[in-house]
Amino acid sequence: MSLTYKLVDRVIRKKGLKHRYDMPEDEFLNYIKTKERPSDLPKFMYKSLRVKKTVFEERPVFRLTRKEGSNGRAVLFLHGGGGMFPPTIFHYKLAQRLTQNTGAELFFPFYPLAPEATADESAEWVFKAYDEVLKEYGADKVTVIGDSAGALLTARLVSHTKNKPHGAVLISPVTGTDNSDEAYVKAKENDVLLSEFIIGMSAKHWGKGIPLSDGRMNAEYTDFTDFPPTLLFYGTGEMFAPHIDRLIANIKKSGAHLKVYAGKGMCHDWAIISSIPEGRRALRHMCKFINK
Repeated sequence: MSLTYKLVDRVIRKKGLKHRYDMPEDEFLNYIKTKERPSDLPKFMYKSLRVKKTVFEERPVFRLTRKEGSNGRAVLFLHGGGGMFPPTIFHYKLAQRLTQNTGAELFFPFYPLAPEATADESAEWVFKAYDEVLKEYGADKVTVIGDSAGALLTARLVSHTKNKPHGAVLISPVTGTDNSDEAYVKAKENDVLLSEFIIGMSAKHWGKGIPLSDGRMNAEYTDFTDFPPTLLFYGTGEMFAPHIDRLIANIKKSGAHLKVYAGKGMCHDWAIISSIPEGRRALRHMCKFINK
C-alpha cells in the first residue's frame, strides 16, 4: 500500500465521506434528481480527446477517440454509482486515460438511473446499447468495463448476450450484503466509502424489490457460462470483500480465464483512482488486457 493511498484513506476517513449522503429519504431523492444529473462531459475531455456526443434511446452516449483516431478496437465503459449517481471525476479520468493509452474508441453512456429507472430498465438499455456497438465492431474487438454498480451491469450484459465480448473488466463489483455474516458486518464498519444507507437506497429504488441474493443485484450469482477472459479488481478493505471469494469461485467454476488484482487493505473502487500508484498500475493492466 503506497504512502499516497494511506494519505487519501486518512483524508476520506477524516471528512467522513461515506456518510455524506445520509439524510431523510425524500431529501436524498430530491438531491440526486436535482443535483446529480449532468448532460455533458467535463470540458477537459474535449481538450484532450475527439468527442462525439450522440443520443441512443433518449440517453447521451459519448464516443471518445484519440485525436488521430482509433485502432479498430472498442470499449464500452459502464460507470458505477449504485444505479443512482452519475459519473464522478474518477470515471471521467479513467475513460480519458483508457482512450489515450489504448487507442480504442470508448463508448461512455449516461445510462438510465434510479429513481427514474430500475436496475432491470438500466440493464435493458445497456443490452441494446451494446448491440449498437456491435453494428460497428465485431464482438471480439470489444471490451466491457464497469465499476461497482457498473460492474454489476457489465456482468449482467456479458451473461445475457450471445455475442460475448473480447473481455470483461469488473472493478469492485456489487456482491452480497448479509448482516448475519460477521465478516461482512466488520467490513461494512471499516469501509471508508460505502454506507449502509446508500446500499439500502440503491436496493430500494434501483433494485425495486429484487433480493440481494439475485444475480441482477449481486454479481456473485451471475451465470458465468461461456464468459470471456475477465479481470477483477477489488479492495480487501471494502464492504463487498467478504463475498468476493464466492464470486471468484463461481467464475473459475465456469471455466472462464480470470485474473484477480486484490488491493490489500484498500477501499472500494481503488482501481479507478488515477492519483494513486495502485490506480495507475491497474490502468496499465486494463490497457494491456484491452489490446491483447
